[in-house]
Amino acid sequence: AQDILANAMVETADKVSTKEMHFFTYQEPTNWFTMCCIKERIAFESSLPDTKRVIYLFKNTQNERLLIGKTGMTFKSRMAKYVSWINKANSKAKKEGRKAFLADIKAHPEHFKVGILHALKPEEDLDAFETLFIDYKKKVFSLYNDHRGGGGGLSH
Repeated sequence: AQDILANAMVETADKVSTKEMHFFTYQEPTNWFTMCCIKERIAFESSLPDTKRVIYLFKNTQNERLLIGKTGMTFKSRMAKYVSWINKANSKAKKEGRKAFLADIKAHPEHFKVGILHALKPEEDLDAFETLFIDYKKKVFSLYNDHRGGGGGLSH
């Protein structure tokens, strides 16, 4: 996988080789973290790693729909922001995919798991990796993502 990642510093998906295309389409997290409801609040069932600069993947295990995101902060900190957003009584989302994600995760947190799809090296472009994962995974999977990535995070 190292040679794939070394060559993944591309600006657009049309410059990606077949080997890279397979990586961006079918890469799965090695470790999954499940969500649960504790005293009517959504939380993670286990502690999360402090890995920085990652592409992460939420997966709805009932319908296989995915949400791909990125963070330059630690994975643990980014997931804490999601939990805070989800647990707010009046939390809202502006974009349709995010509205569906929020509704689904609030209704059935036990149907969701999240994991680190890829931890980036300092020289790797976080925006480019997020865009490539979204571009290729949307060809095979249903996504909550409304955009190609590479921009801002949650709209709330």
